[in-house]
Amino acid sequence: MKKIFRIILSRFFFGVGICIFIVPGASANESVTKVGNGDDGADLEALTPIVSGRLWESRTRAIKLLTKLSVVGVPGLGLLIPEIERTELLMAAKDVHPTGEQLGSLEISDNNDLVYARTFAEPYAATRFFPAAKKLTPEQMVALHIHEALHRALPEDIRTDENIVMHFTMAMTSPGANYDRIRQVAEIYTTPTNNMIADEKKSLIVTPMPTVTLPLASRTTVGYRYESYSHQGDYSLGSSADPYHRIELNKSLGYKLFFGIPVEPVFRARLMTGGSFQLKSMMGQSSFDLEARFQADEFAVAGPFVRFTTKSIDETNSPNDRDLTTIGGFYRINSDDWTLDSTFAYSLSSSSHRDEVTTKFQPIVSLTAHSGYKFNSGIVLGVLGEVHSTEGSETQINDYYQGSRVSLTKAFRIVFAGPELGFDSKIFQMRLYWKRMINNTNASMSDLGDTMDHGYGQGSVGTSLTFSL
Repeated sequence: MKKIFRIILSRFFFGVGICIFIVPGASANESVTKVGNGDDGADLEALTPIVSGRLWESRTRAIKLLTKLSVVGVPGLGLLIPEIERTELLMAAKDVHPTGEQLGSLEISDNNDLVYARTFAEPYAATRFFPAAKKLTPEQMVALHIHEALHRALPEDIRTDENIVMHFTMAMTSPGANYDRIRQVAEIYTTPTNNMIADEKKSLIVTPMPTVTLPLASRTTVGYRYESYSHQGDYSLGSSADPYHRIELNKSLGYKLFFGIPVEPVFRARLMTGGSFQLKSMMGQSSFDLEARFQADEFAVAGPFVRFTTKSIDETNSPNDRDLTTIGGFYRINSDDWTLDSTFAYSLSSSSHRDEVTTKFQPIVSLTAHSGYKFNSGIVLGVLGEVHSTEGSETQINDYYQGSRVSLTKAFRIVFAGPELGFDSKIFQMRLYWKRMINNTNASMSDLGDTMDHGYGQGSVGTSLTFSL
Protein backbone atom coordinates (compact mmCIF):
# COMPACT_ATOMS: atom_id res chain seq x y z
CA MET A 1 0.00 0.00 0.00
CA LYS A 2 2.78 2.42 0.89
CA LYS A 3 4.56 1.58 -2.35
CA ILE A 4 1.48 2.45 -4.42
CA PHE A 5 1.09 5.76 -2.53
CA ARG A 6 4.74 6.74 -3.22
CA ILE A 7 4.28 6.05 -6.94
CA ILE A 8 1.13 8.22 -7.15
CA LEU A 9 2.75 11.05 -5.16
CA SER A 10 5.91 11.04 -7.28
CA ARG A 11 3.92 11.26 -10.52
CA PHE A 12 1.86 14.15 -9.08
CA PHE A 13 4.93 16.26 -8.28
CA PHE A 14 6.49 15.37 -11.65
CA GLY A 15 3.39 16.73 -13.44
CA VAL A 16 3.37 19.88 -11.35
CA GLY A 17 7.03 20.47 -12.19
CA ILE A 18 6.37 20.09 -15.90
CA CYS A 19 3.55 22.66 -15.69
CA ILE A 20 5.73 25.13 -13.81
CA PHE A 21 8.44 24.79 -16.47
CA ILE A 22 6.20 25.05 -19.55
CA VAL A 23 3.61 27.69 -18.65
CA PRO A 24 5.99 30.69 -18.11
CA GLY A 25 7.78 29.80 -21.31
CA ALA A 26 4.53 29.74 -23.25
CA SER A 27 3.54 33.10 -21.78
CA ALA A 28 6.86 34.65 -22.80
CA ASN A 29 6.54 33.40 -26.35
CA GLU A 30 3.09 34.94 -26.68
CA SER A 31 4.23 38.45 -25.56
CA VAL A 32 7.37 39.00 -27.71
CA THR A 33 8.02 38.17 -31.34
CA LYS A 34 11.65 37.69 -32.32
CA VAL A 35 12.81 39.16 -35.65
CA GLY A 36 16.10 39.36 -37.53
CA ASN A 37 19.13 41.57 -36.87
CA GLY A 38 19.01 40.80 -33.16
CA ASP A 39 15.78 42.81 -32.84
CA ASP A 40 13.79 42.42 -29.63
CA GLY A 41 10.49 43.02 -31.41
CA ALA A 42 9.86 46.46 -29.92
CA ASP A 43 9.72 48.08 -33.34
CA LEU A 44 6.88 45.77 -34.39
CA GLU A 45 4.54 47.02 -31.69
CA ALA A 46 1.71 49.38 -32.72
CA LEU A 47 2.92 50.02 -36.26
CA THR A 48 0.92 52.80 -37.94
CA PRO A 49 0.84 53.41 -41.73
CA ILE A 50 2.41 56.74 -42.77
CA VAL A 51 0.10 58.57 -45.20
CA SER A 52 1.06 62.23 -44.65
CA GLY A 53 3.65 64.47 -43.07
CA ARG A 54 7.31 65.17 -43.75
CA LEU A 55 8.34 61.52 -44.12
CA TRP A 56 5.58 60.96 -46.67
CA GLU A 57 6.51 64.09 -48.62
CA SER A 58 10.21 63.23 -48.54
CA ARG A 59 9.45 59.99 -50.42
CA THR A 60 8.07 62.07 -53.33
CA ARG A 61 11.17 64.24 -53.25
CA ALA A 62 13.41 61.16 -53.27
CA ILE A 63 11.61 59.84 -56.36
CA LYS A 64 11.93 63.23 -58.05
CA LEU A 65 15.66 63.37 -57.28
CA LEU A 66 16.33 59.86 -58.63
CA THR A 67 14.29 60.62 -61.75
CA LYS A 68 16.43 63.69 -62.44
CA LEU A 69 19.57 61.61 -61.96
CA SER A 70 18.30 58.98 -64.45
CA VAL A 71 19.15 56.07 -62.14
CA VAL A 72 16.93 53.70 -64.15
CA GLY A 73 19.64 53.73 -66.81
CA VAL A 74 22.35 52.57 -64.38
CA PRO A 75 23.01 48.79 -64.32
CA GLY A 76 21.73 47.28 -61.09
CA LEU A 77 19.50 50.23 -60.16
CA GLY A 78 16.49 49.63 -62.40
CA LEU A 79 14.32 48.63 -59.40
CA LEU A 80 15.34 51.48 -57.11
CA ILE A 81 12.53 53.94 -57.96
CA PRO A 82 9.82 51.19 -57.92
CA GLU A 83 11.08 50.10 -54.49
CA ILE A 84 10.59 53.62 -53.10
CA GLU A 85 7.21 54.01 -54.80
CA ARG A 86 5.72 50.69 -53.66
CA THR A 87 7.15 50.11 -50.20
CA GLU A 88 4.70 50.44 -47.32
CA LEU A 89 5.75 53.17 -44.88
CA LEU A 90 5.13 52.30 -41.23
CA MET A 91 5.74 54.29 -38.04
CA ALA A 92 6.59 52.51 -34.79
CA ALA A 93 5.08 53.72 -31.54
CA LYS A 94 8.40 54.22 -29.76
CA ASP A 95 12.12 54.46 -30.41
CA VAL A 96 14.46 51.46 -30.15
CA HIS A 97 18.18 51.07 -29.62
CA PRO A 98 20.54 49.64 -32.24
CA THR A 99 21.10 45.89 -32.05
CA GLY A 100 22.60 44.71 -35.33
CA GLU A 101 23.14 47.90 -37.35
CA GLN A 102 26.65 48.75 -38.49
CA LEU A 103 28.25 51.83 -36.92
CA GLY A 104 28.11 54.86 -39.19
CA SER A 105 25.01 53.64 -41.00
CA LEU A 106 22.28 56.06 -42.01
CA GLU A 107 19.78 53.92 -40.10
CA ILE A 108 21.08 54.98 -36.69
CA SER A 109 21.80 58.33 -35.01
CA ASP A 110 25.26 59.85 -34.85
CA ASN A 111 25.61 58.91 -31.20
CA ASN A 112 24.64 55.31 -32.04
CA ASP A 113 21.80 55.51 -29.52
CA LEU A 114 18.61 55.47 -31.62
CA VAL A 115 17.39 53.80 -34.80
CA TYR A 116 15.83 55.87 -37.60
CA ALA A 117 14.56 53.11 -39.91
CA ARG A 118 14.75 49.40 -40.73
CA THR A 119 13.80 47.21 -43.67
CA PHE A 120 14.30 43.63 -44.78
CA ALA A 121 16.79 43.08 -47.62
CA GLU A 122 14.20 41.61 -49.96
CA PRO A 123 12.05 43.12 -52.77
CA TYR A 124 9.06 45.25 -51.77
CA ALA A 125 9.54 44.82 -48.03
CA ALA A 126 7.97 47.47 -45.80
CA THR A 127 10.04 50.35 -44.45
CA ARG A 128 9.70 50.83 -40.70
CA PHE A 129 10.45 54.29 -39.29
CA PHE A 130 10.86 55.29 -35.66
CA PRO A 131 9.96 58.58 -33.93
CA ALA A 132 13.61 59.68 -34.01
CA ALA A 133 13.37 59.95 -37.82
CA LYS A 134 10.92 62.86 -37.49
CA LYS A 135 13.79 65.06 -36.24
CA LEU A 136 15.84 64.60 -39.41
CA THR A 137 16.22 67.41 -41.95
CA PRO A 138 14.38 67.08 -45.31
CA GLU A 139 17.68 66.19 -47.02
CA GLN A 140 18.42 63.48 -44.45
CA MET A 141 14.93 62.02 -44.89
CA VAL A 142 15.44 61.79 -48.66
CA ALA A 143 18.79 60.04 -48.14
CA LEU A 144 17.18 57.62 -45.66
CA HIS A 145 14.43 56.65 -48.15
CA ILE A 146 17.05 55.98 -50.83
CA HIS A 147 19.32 54.08 -48.44
CA GLU A 148 16.57 51.71 -47.28
CA ALA A 149 15.36 51.15 -50.86
CA LEU A 150 18.91 50.26 -51.96
CA HIS A 151 18.89 47.39 -49.44
CA ARG A 152 15.96 45.95 -51.40
CA ALA A 153 16.80 47.01 -54.99
CA LEU A 154 20.48 46.15 -55.40
CA PRO A 155 21.53 42.69 -56.63
CA GLU A 156 21.14 40.05 -53.94
CA ASP A 157 24.87 39.45 -53.48
CA ILE A 158 25.60 43.07 -52.46
CA ARG A 159 22.35 44.49 -51.04
CA THR A 160 23.22 43.56 -47.44
CA ASP A 161 26.70 45.12 -47.55
CA GLU A 162 26.32 48.38 -45.62
CA ASN A 163 29.49 49.91 -47.06
CA ILE A 164 28.31 49.36 -50.64
CA VAL A 165 24.82 50.73 -49.91
CA MET A 166 26.37 53.77 -48.21
CA HIS A 167 28.62 54.39 -51.24
CA PHE A 168 25.61 54.38 -53.57
CA THR A 169 23.63 56.65 -51.22
CA MET A 170 26.41 59.23 -51.06
CA ALA A 171 26.77 59.22 -54.86
CA MET A 172 23.06 60.03 -55.24
CA THR A 173 22.55 62.57 -52.44
CA SER A 174 25.83 64.51 -52.20
CA PRO A 175 26.00 68.01 -53.72
CA GLY A 176 26.85 67.82 -57.41
CA ALA A 177 25.43 64.31 -57.80
CA ASN A 178 25.06 63.31 -61.45
CA TYR A 179 24.45 60.30 -63.66
CA ASP A 180 28.12 59.72 -64.49
CA ARG A 181 29.16 59.58 -60.83
CA ILE A 182 26.43 57.04 -59.98
CA ARG A 183 27.37 54.90 -62.97
CA GLN A 184 31.02 54.88 -61.92
CA VAL A 185 30.02 53.56 -58.49
CA ALA A 186 27.78 50.94 -60.09
CA GLU A 187 30.63 49.73 -62.30
CA ILE A 188 32.66 48.99 -59.16
CA TYR A 189 30.10 46.71 -57.53
CA THR A 190 27.72 45.40 -60.20
CA THR A 191 28.15 43.17 -63.25
CA PRO A 192 25.85 43.91 -66.22
CA THR A 193 23.31 41.12 -66.52
CA ASN A 194 23.21 41.46 -70.29
CA ASN A 195 26.76 40.09 -70.62
CA MET A 196 27.00 36.33 -71.08
CA ILE A 197 29.63 33.69 -71.84
CA ALA A 198 29.33 32.81 -75.52
CA ASP A 199 31.73 29.91 -75.95
CA GLU A 200 34.38 27.79 -74.27
CA LYS A 201 36.89 30.60 -74.66
CA LYS A 202 34.61 32.76 -72.44
CA SER A 203 34.41 35.54 -74.95
CA LEU A 204 31.69 38.04 -74.07
CA ILE A 205 28.79 39.11 -76.24
CA VAL A 206 27.77 42.50 -74.91
CA THR A 207 24.37 43.89 -75.84
CA PRO A 208 23.96 47.68 -75.96
CA MET A 209 23.36 49.43 -72.64
CA PRO A 210 19.81 50.63 -72.06
CA THR A 211 18.92 54.10 -73.23
CA VAL A 212 19.39 56.76 -70.57
CA THR A 213 16.08 58.05 -69.25
CA LEU A 214 16.32 61.82 -69.01
CA PRO A 215 14.63 63.83 -66.23
CA LEU A 216 11.18 65.32 -66.67
CA ALA A 217 11.26 68.73 -68.31
CA SER A 218 10.13 71.87 -66.48
CA ARG A 219 6.49 72.80 -66.79
CA THR A 220 5.46 75.55 -69.19
CA THR A 221 4.59 78.78 -67.38
CA VAL A 222 2.78 81.98 -68.35
CA GLY A 223 3.03 85.15 -66.33
CA TYR A 224 1.89 88.74 -65.96
CA ARG A 225 3.73 91.60 -64.28
CA TYR A 226 2.55 95.10 -63.43
CA GLU A 227 5.18 97.66 -62.48
CA SER A 228 4.92 101.37 -61.83
CA TYR A 229 8.05 103.56 -62.01
CA SER A 230 8.65 106.89 -60.32
CA HIS A 231 10.90 109.83 -61.21
CA GLN A 232 11.25 112.10 -58.19
CA GLY A 233 11.22 109.71 -55.25
CA ASP A 234 7.43 109.34 -55.36
CA TYR A 235 6.93 105.56 -55.33
CA SER A 236 3.16 105.61 -55.26
CA LEU A 237 0.86 104.29 -57.97
CA GLY A 238 -0.60 107.72 -58.63
CA SER A 239 -0.62 109.83 -61.78
CA SER A 240 3.05 110.76 -61.41
CA ALA A 241 4.10 107.14 -61.89
CA ASP A 242 4.66 105.36 -65.21
CA PRO A 243 2.78 102.02 -65.34
CA TYR A 244 4.04 99.14 -67.47
CA HIS A 245 2.59 95.70 -68.17
CA ARG A 246 4.55 92.60 -69.15
CA ILE A 247 3.32 89.23 -70.37
CA GLU A 248 5.70 86.28 -70.32
CA LEU A 249 5.96 82.70 -71.62
CA ASN A 250 8.52 80.09 -70.47
CA LYS A 251 8.76 76.89 -72.50
CA SER A 252 11.11 73.96 -71.88
CA LEU A 253 12.64 72.38 -74.99
CA GLY A 254 13.27 69.07 -73.20
CA TYR A 255 16.50 67.67 -71.79
CA LYS A 256 19.55 67.11 -73.97
CA LEU A 257 22.72 65.21 -73.04
CA PHE A 258 25.77 67.49 -73.12
CA PHE A 259 29.00 65.59 -72.41
CA GLY A 260 26.92 63.05 -70.51
CA ILE A 261 25.20 65.71 -68.37
CA PRO A 262 21.45 66.34 -68.80
CA VAL A 263 20.92 69.99 -69.81
CA GLU A 264 17.50 71.58 -70.23
CA PRO A 265 17.20 74.41 -72.79
CA VAL A 266 14.39 76.83 -71.87
CA PHE A 267 12.99 79.53 -74.15
CA ARG A 268 11.43 82.69 -72.71
CA ALA A 269 9.52 85.40 -74.59
CA ARG A 270 8.29 88.69 -73.08
CA LEU A 271 6.33 91.67 -74.34
CA MET A 272 5.99 95.00 -72.54
CA THR A 273 3.06 97.36 -73.03
CA GLY A 274 1.95 100.65 -71.54
CA GLY A 275 4.09 103.58 -70.49
CA SER A 276 3.58 107.16 -69.43
CA PHE A 277 1.53 109.76 -71.26
CA GLN A 278 4.75 111.57 -72.13
CA LEU A 279 6.34 108.47 -73.72
CA LYS A 280 3.18 107.74 -75.74
CA SER A 281 4.04 104.05 -75.89
CA MET A 282 1.38 101.34 -76.22
CA MET A 283 3.51 98.47 -77.55
CA GLY A 284 6.88 98.53 -75.85
CA GLN A 285 10.02 96.41 -75.98
CA SER A 286 10.02 92.66 -76.54
CA SER A 287 12.65 90.25 -75.23
CA PHE A 288 13.71 86.69 -76.09
CA ASP A 289 15.90 84.52 -73.85
CA LEU A 290 17.47 81.09 -74.20
CA GLU A 291 18.68 79.42 -70.98
CA ALA A 292 20.67 76.20 -70.54
CA ARG A 293 19.65 74.78 -67.15
CA PHE A 294 21.48 71.99 -65.36
CA GLN A 295 20.85 70.55 -61.91
CA ALA A 296 23.51 71.93 -59.54
CA ASP A 297 22.16 69.87 -56.61
CA GLU A 298 18.85 68.56 -55.30
CA PHE A 299 17.24 72.00 -54.99
CA ALA A 300 19.37 74.26 -57.22
CA VAL A 301 19.60 74.88 -60.96
CA ALA A 302 22.21 76.99 -62.71
CA GLY A 303 23.47 77.79 -66.17
CA PRO A 304 24.19 80.45 -68.80
CA PHE A 305 21.73 82.49 -70.85
CA VAL A 306 21.66 84.79 -73.85
CA ARG A 307 19.02 87.50 -74.34
CA PHE A 308 18.04 89.79 -77.18
CA THR A 309 15.80 92.78 -76.42
CA THR A 310 14.26 94.76 -79.25
CA LYS A 311 13.27 98.39 -79.16
CA SER A 312 9.61 99.33 -78.87
CA ILE A 313 7.27 98.21 -81.60
CA ASP A 314 5.49 101.59 -81.50
CA GLU A 315 7.47 104.76 -82.13
CA THR A 316 8.19 106.55 -78.86
CA ASN A 317 9.71 109.81 -77.74
CA SER A 318 12.13 108.02 -75.40
CA PRO A 319 15.77 108.86 -76.19
CA ASN A 320 16.88 105.49 -74.75
CA ASP A 321 14.85 103.07 -76.90
CA ARG A 322 17.28 100.61 -78.50
CA ASP A 323 18.08 97.01 -79.40
CA LEU A 324 20.17 95.26 -76.76
CA THR A 325 22.07 91.95 -76.47
CA THR A 326 22.80 90.48 -73.03
CA ILE A 327 24.74 87.42 -71.89
CA GLY A 328 25.10 86.07 -68.37
CA GLY A 329 24.39 83.30 -65.92
CA PHE A 330 21.91 82.42 -63.17
CA TYR A 331 21.73 80.36 -59.97
CA ARG A 332 18.38 79.47 -58.43
CA ILE A 333 17.41 77.56 -55.28
CA ASN A 334 13.91 76.40 -54.41
CA SER A 335 14.00 74.26 -51.26
CA ASP A 336 11.37 73.56 -48.62
CA ASP A 337 12.56 76.49 -46.51
CA TRP A 338 13.80 79.26 -48.78
CA THR A 339 14.21 80.52 -52.32
CA LEU A 340 16.99 82.35 -54.16
CA ASP A 341 16.97 83.72 -57.69
CA SER A 342 20.26 85.38 -58.62
CA THR A 343 21.47 86.61 -62.01
CA PHE A 344 24.69 88.05 -63.39
CA ALA A 345 24.26 89.91 -66.70
CA TYR A 346 26.53 91.73 -69.13
CA SER A 347 24.74 93.95 -71.66
CA LEU A 348 26.73 94.85 -74.75
CA SER A 349 27.05 98.43 -75.96
CA SER A 350 24.52 99.70 -78.51
CA SER A 351 22.95 102.93 -79.72
CA SER A 352 19.54 104.57 -79.77
CA HIS A 353 18.29 107.03 -82.40
CA ARG A 354 15.54 109.60 -82.08
CA ASP A 355 15.09 112.39 -84.61
CA GLU A 356 18.44 114.19 -84.64
CA VAL A 357 19.70 112.63 -81.40
CA THR A 358 21.99 109.57 -81.27
CA THR A 359 23.05 108.08 -77.94
CA LYS A 360 25.71 105.38 -77.61
CA PHE A 361 25.46 103.38 -74.38
CA GLN A 362 28.48 101.66 -72.88
CA PRO A 363 28.22 98.02 -71.62
CA ILE A 364 26.26 97.43 -68.41
CA VAL A 365 27.21 94.95 -65.67
CA SER A 366 24.27 93.91 -63.48
CA LEU A 367 23.87 91.66 -60.46
CA THR A 368 20.37 90.97 -59.11
CA ALA A 369 19.12 88.70 -56.34
CA HIS A 370 15.73 87.81 -54.86
CA SER A 371 15.77 85.76 -51.67
CA GLY A 372 12.96 84.75 -49.34
CA TYR A 373 12.01 82.48 -46.45
CA LYS A 374 9.14 80.06 -47.11
CA PHE A 375 6.52 79.39 -44.45
CA ASN A 376 4.46 76.19 -44.30
CA SER A 377 1.40 78.17 -45.37
CA GLY A 378 3.06 78.97 -48.71
CA ILE A 379 3.80 82.60 -47.83
CA VAL A 380 7.26 83.84 -48.86
CA LEU A 381 8.83 86.80 -47.05
CA GLY A 382 12.00 88.14 -48.62
CA VAL A 383 14.16 90.95 -49.95
CA LEU A 384 15.56 91.95 -53.33
CA GLY A 385 18.71 93.76 -54.33
CA GLU A 386 20.20 95.07 -57.57
CA VAL A 387 23.54 96.58 -58.56
CA HIS A 388 24.05 98.12 -62.01
CA SER A 389 27.32 99.61 -63.23
CA THR A 390 28.24 101.27 -66.54
CA GLU A 391 30.85 103.58 -68.02
CA GLY A 392 28.13 106.01 -69.07
CA SER A 393 26.93 107.16 -72.47
CA GLU A 394 27.67 109.62 -75.24
CA THR A 395 24.91 111.68 -76.88
CA GLN A 396 25.36 113.50 -80.19
CA ILE A 397 22.81 116.13 -81.22
CA ASN A 398 22.66 117.40 -84.81
CA ASP A 399 20.72 120.65 -84.62
CA TYR A 400 19.99 122.61 -87.83
CA TYR A 401 20.43 125.95 -86.11
CA GLN A 402 23.08 125.27 -83.47
CA GLY A 403 25.10 122.65 -85.32
CA SER A 404 26.40 119.38 -83.96
CA ARG A 405 27.25 119.01 -80.28
CA VAL A 406 28.15 116.12 -77.98
CA SER A 407 27.27 115.55 -74.32
CA LEU A 408 28.73 112.84 -72.09
CA THR A 409 27.29 110.96 -69.13
CA LYS A 410 30.00 109.89 -66.70
CA ALA A 411 30.38 106.39 -65.34
CA PHE A 412 27.95 105.60 -62.55
CA ARG A 413 26.71 102.79 -60.32
CA ILE A 414 23.14 102.32 -59.09
CA VAL A 415 22.12 100.23 -56.09
CA PHE A 416 18.50 99.23 -55.49
CA ALA A 417 16.93 97.34 -52.57
CA GLY A 418 13.50 96.63 -51.15
CA PRO A 419 11.14 94.11 -49.55
CA GLU A 420 9.23 91.35 -51.34
CA LEU A 421 6.14 89.41 -50.27
CA GLY A 422 4.84 86.35 -52.12
CA PHE A 423 2.82 83.17 -52.12
CA ASP A 424 3.86 79.86 -53.71
CA SER A 425 1.72 76.87 -54.62
CA LYS A 426 2.02 74.03 -57.12
CA ILE A 427 -0.18 75.88 -59.62
CA PHE A 428 0.80 79.52 -59.32
CA GLN A 429 3.25 81.99 -57.76
CA MET A 430 2.51 85.56 -56.75
CA ARG A 431 4.89 88.37 -55.78
CA LEU A 432 4.41 91.93 -54.49
CA TYR A 433 7.54 94.08 -54.23
CA TRP A 434 8.84 97.60 -53.78
CA LYS A 435 12.33 98.90 -54.47
CA ARG A 436 14.13 102.21 -54.43
CA MET A 437 17.58 103.57 -55.15
CA ILE A 438 19.66 103.60 -51.95
CA ASN A 439 22.97 105.14 -53.08
CA ASN A 440 23.69 108.81 -53.69
CA THR A 441 23.94 109.44 -57.44
CA ASN A 442 22.40 111.78 -60.00
CA ALA A 443 21.78 108.89 -62.41
CA SER A 444 18.65 106.76 -62.58
CA MET A 445 17.46 103.57 -64.25
CA SER A 446 16.48 105.65 -67.29
CA ASP A 447 20.18 106.26 -68.00
CA LEU A 448 20.74 102.51 -68.50
CA GLY A 449 18.47 102.46 -71.55
CA ASP A 450 16.79 99.13 -70.86
CA THR A 451 13.26 99.48 -69.51
CA MET A 452 12.47 95.78 -70.01
CA ASP A 453 15.02 94.43 -67.51
CA HIS A 454 16.51 97.41 -65.68
CA GLY A 455 13.48 99.61 -65.31
CA TYR A 456 12.88 103.33 -65.42
CA GLY A 457 13.24 106.24 -63.01
CA GLN A 458 14.41 106.08 -59.39
CA GLY A 459 12.16 103.42 -57.93
CA SER A 460 9.21 101.17 -58.55
CA VAL A 461 6.46 99.10 -57.03
CA GLY A 462 5.06 96.05 -58.76
CA THR A 463 3.30 92.72 -58.64
CA SER A 464 3.60 89.52 -60.67
CA LEU A 465 1.53 86.37 -61.14
CA THR A 466 2.85 83.17 -62.75
CA PHE A 467 0.80 80.05 -63.64
CA SER A 468 2.16 76.57 -64.40
CA LEU A 469 0.46 74.71 -67.24
